[in-house]
Amino acid sequence: MVFISGGGNYRQSAQLDELFFRMSKNILYIPGGLKRNFSGYEECWKWFGTVCREHNFNTSNVDMYLFLDAIKDLNIYDGIYIGGASDMDWLYNIFVNSGVADKLQSYFSMGGNIYGGSAGGILLGQSLDLQKKNALKLLPFSILSHYSGNNTEIESYFANNTHPIVILHEDSGIVYHDKTITSVGLNPALVFFSLTEYVTLDNNITIEI
Repeated sequence: MVFISGGGNYRQSAQLDELFFRMSKNILYIPGGLKRNFSGYEECWKWFGTVCREHNFNTSNVDMYLFLDAIKDLNIYDGIYIGGASDMDWLYNIFVNSGVADKLQSYFSMGGNIYGGSAGGILLGQSLDLQKKNALKLLPFSILSHYSGNNTEIESYFANNTHPIVILHEDSGIVYHDKTITSVGLNPALVFFSLTEYVTLDNNITIEI
């Protein structure tokens, strides 16, 4: 399964997070899209620890990798959590250049659970930037997170792409499984098949895609 959040805080994504943690006994956490600052990645670990505690998940069952080329085997994990990023191109490149992109494809095809938060979710779709830049293409659609009602972004996407796009507010999310999308969140998810054809998915509503 793939879990995608719209990029809000851990309270906004609590329903989606609960599903992910419930299905995972041990987790690989990849915060690599967030560039290191003066305090390193300590804040990333502190934040993820807070999320874990919200769902009674023991952080001793979490591995965090900063250098992706050190990851040998994804299949030892029940779940993989990919955090957000300030630079989408950089996030994409560290996955591809490290070889983890190919490993992730295999992990997904074998039924592994992947969580993408914000840019980590966009990375798994078809388009990286609403234009023509390829993402990892695990999903048969693209993702737009942090949606604020600006439809010019949707117009820009369909000027350059033909795949559907899932639009997520910060407090909305989806689960993709077996060619279906289920909305999980406080706000509906929007699925645009074209500029004029779309459906609104209220919480717990499922459609085929």
